[in-house]
Amino acid sequence: MNSLKKETCFQKLHKYQAFDTKDDWPQELKEHLDESDSVGLHGRKESELALSALGAIINYLSDNLIDEYVLNMKQFTNVKPIDLERSLGADSIAENLPPGSNMILDNKTLSNLDIPSLFKVVNKTVTAMGKRLLKQWTFLPLLRTKDIADRQAAVRFFESNTGMVEVFRDNLKGLPDLERLVASVARSGVKLSSDHPEQRAIYYTQDFSSARKIKKLLQCLDGFVRIKQFFEAVQDDLAASEAKLIKNLIPVDVLAELSERLTFFKKAFNRKQAEETGKIIPKEGVDDDYDRVCEDKRQLENDLEKYLNEQKRHFGSRDVKYFGKPPNHYQIEVPEAFAKKADSRYTVSSNRKGFKRYTTEETKNFVTR
Repeated sequence: MNSLKKETCFQKLHKYQAFDTKDDWPQELKEHLDESDSVGLHGRKESELALSALGAIINYLSDNLIDEYVLNMKQFTNVKPIDLERSLGADSIAENLPPGSNMILDNKTLSNLDIPSLFKVVNKTVTAMGKRLLKQWTFLPLLRTKDIADRQAAVRFFESNTGMVEVFRDNLKGLPDLERLVASVARSGVKLSSDHPEQRAIYYTQDFSSARKIKKLLQCLDGFVRIKQFFEAVQDDLAASEAKLIKNLIPVDVLAELSERLTFFKKAFNRKQAEETGKIIPKEGVDDDYDRVCEDKRQLENDLEKYLNEQKRHFGSRDVKYFGKPPNHYQIEVPEAFAKKADSRYTVSSNRKGFKRYTTEETKNFVTR
């Protein structure tokens, strides 16, 4: 795979929606920018290899047409290989590693240690998320002694509280795969570039596609409601634990934020209507921009009705009506027998047998609005 050069790498990033300005870039990426570069096009000399690797990743994502979905999340992590730490001396390696550092085991090592069989034995998880996390823990062992001790303390907590284990299993069983559902919902909200193949796709089942997206969103919300209710019930028991990982499993501020967001979504739209129509229509007061558009639409409809009534009185016919489709809508269609009352304010736009159609400055203004 051909990787991008460091300059080309940053130039390519600028093409994505989330990287328009350097100020909005994540700090993990800014660390590799040349300090003398004010626009964010050139990388530091010391970061040449890292940026080359990033370029290869961008190429891979682009080839698979998922670059915009992934990169617009702006989730970057700088990985510092253990080999670089060895220069500090064997005694200081563990102390200088960041929390959560893992061993990197190749396939041969995993096979020799029979790690896949070990995973099958210890895997008693009840959710897809838990299974993936346990597999990650098993195939990527911890490096720092402190991290290992913290995880052992968490295991001892559950060993001495078997009732809590059953509570966790009963409440988590049947929980949807929130990690993948959230990722899917996030992808639905990504604004793709005009040249992306997805923009050229024609969906013959658009309503079905929208309904599926809404179903995923509702599944996410239901899943988070279950999690919130469960952790609120066991919060005091977890906070009393001496194990750091258990005590901080879900911090109070995170639980409060989750509750706030769920309350917002509960009030934001009519769930039953969304399920039936495949559309989410925000309730009044939820979105200022949407409320403003709705008000403008109501005002336009009122003005259209008022103007049409004026035209009916002017021409003396109840058969006067609007005609046309965008961008030629709001033409005034008048029975030919009454069209003689059209003065200089009316411009003939089209006609059909027995009718004439006109535009006026008012109807042009309606089209603009």
